[in-house]
Amino acid sequence: MILLALTKKQILQHMLLPGIVPRLKTILSNGFDNLAYYMALVYRAVNILPNNHPYTQRSNIGRYGVMRVLSEASSHLTFDKHNIDKIIIYFALLAGIFLLAFQFILLLAALMVGPALAQLPTSYSGFITTDNPNTDIAFRLLSQVFGIPDLFGTTVSSPTTFHTAMHTLFQYYSTGILVIASIIIAYFVFVVLAETAQTGTPFGKRFNHVWAPIRLVVAIGLLIPVSYGMNSAQWITLHAAKFGSGFATQGWIRFNEAMTESYLGDTDNLVATPNVPRLRELANFMMIAKACKYAYEVQTAGLTTSGGDAADIAIEAYL
Repeated sequence: MILLALTKKQILQHMLLPGIVPRLKTILSNGFDNLAYYMALVYRAVNILPNNHPYTQRSNIGRYGVMRVLSEASSHLTFDKHNIDKIIIYFALLAGIFLLAFQFILLLAALMVGPALAQLPTSYSGFITTDNPNTDIAFRLLSQVFGIPDLFGTTVSSPTTFHTAMHTLFQYYSTGILVIASIIIAYFVFVVLAETAQTGTPFGKRFNHVWAPIRLVVAIGLLIPVSYGMNSAQWITLHAAKFGSGFATQGWIRFNEAMTESYLGDTDNLVATPNVPRLRELANFMMIAKACKYAYEVQTAGLTTSGGDAADIAIEAYL
């Protein structure tokens, strides 16, 4: 009886149009409602959301989404050291949502560009390494300029006296900058202690309680000389140059592997064919050349140099 109640149009629509697009819309619009509800419960458990918040009520499932929960939790969260546990939970869920979205993006990319990804390196290090560093021009130049053995993988000779002097200069520069930074940090420490004693607020009211100590520690760490007179920041820069060059090399390798024909085009047309000069211009040139030859021979006839040799030099004719 149910089959008899279906029309021919409904049967064909069910067979040929299974409703993929509407179902995707339903998943994207309502598929994460329970996830938003569970996130609200987690935020309620750590006292980020207050008791009896509408988002923690099961009857409100479907009326709000993940972004609404994150926004509501952020508005109830105070970013200070007393709420460090709440901050960790908040950003942990935020990172989880980001990773979930990133996985969907990777899945979509794998489905769309699967054949192209087959030519890519199979590991992260394959993107930034150079297969033949000893013949890489950029690596050899960096090795010759900075003179740091075993950094760029080239078989260059040991550092020269110029490199040693340059390393000494780098060490002098790094030490000087470190001394200046130490004076600045000592000043800030004094100011922070004075404001803390005056206001009773840790680190004072002008400085960020979280990032100010981190910035100071990182700044000192980047300015400390490590080896060859260079500080940590300079070593990071050199490694960034090394990895960047390797990334460019890998890209160039993929470019040449994908090119099946010469990018120069038809090699027969690379050399230009000179045009035949006009006869009048050629005759004028030859007349001038012959006149100059004759004038030179007449002028230098019978003359000798200081060494007694003949001054006239035979000029071979062009034609």
